[in-house]
Amino acid sequence: MGTWDYGLLDNDPAMDIKDLWDKMMHEPGYDHNDAVNTCFNRWGDAANYGDTITNMEILALVALHLNSNLELPERLVKISIDAINRELMPGELSSWEEPAKRKQVLMTLLDELGGEVKLPIQKRILKDTSLTYKSIQHARVELLKIVDEAKGMPWITYNVIRQMEPTIDNTHRAKIPPFLQTIDRYMKHRIWEKDSNISCQATVERLMMLTTYLGIWLKMSLEEIMDLLDRCDYLLEDG
Repeated sequence: MGTWDYGLLDNDPAMDIKDLWDKMMHEPGYDHNDAVNTCFNRWGDAANYGDTITNMEILALVALHLNSNLELPERLVKISIDAINRELMPGELSSWEEPAKRKQVLMTLLDELGGEVKLPIQKRILKDTSLTYKSIQHARVELLKIVDEAKGMPWITYNVIRQMEPTIDNTHRAKIPPFLQTIDRYMKHRIWEKDSNISCQATVERLMMLTTYLGIWLKMSLEEIMDLLDRCDYLLEDG
């Protein structure tokens, strides 16, 4: 079970940064600026529009500076004030058992940094080579188009999955995000031309592993995951 308390270093993301910081600060040839740069590279654009995990890591880096009486880089101060304001949003505070206690910790740090309470900037479109879609909403719309094409077809997604194959015309394959094409290659790796019974069982096993992975990430209940695992064996059913 993870650690989640109210101090700036009393949570798992903060401990990850502390471990990273301690390692870098004792690394030959590394200095304070190198350690800070490594953290910023780790966060990327999330430093400006981060989730709770990123926010906690940013605030942990501030705490490490303050505890060691190190001068805070101006860019760290800026993103820290933004991170605090994101964490002060009612929806974030309400996730804590004692929201008032969490707010007090954040307000104390905000005052020490010379910041003020303000609404965080909401970034509508993220730009990064690792992103396929302009936003989560856009991803949902485009992926549902793929699902719609598969609706009611035998073998569920067979015709859509075929569009991932390299032999299919690029205009059709373009509908499928590169990440899904990669998953498809992994799913078929070394089993595609085997005996049909072996191929089916291996495919089902891999579907079950993907289901487990998604279930854990989406915090599904054990019962929900079990239900999805049961659905994975449709390839083994007669007819």
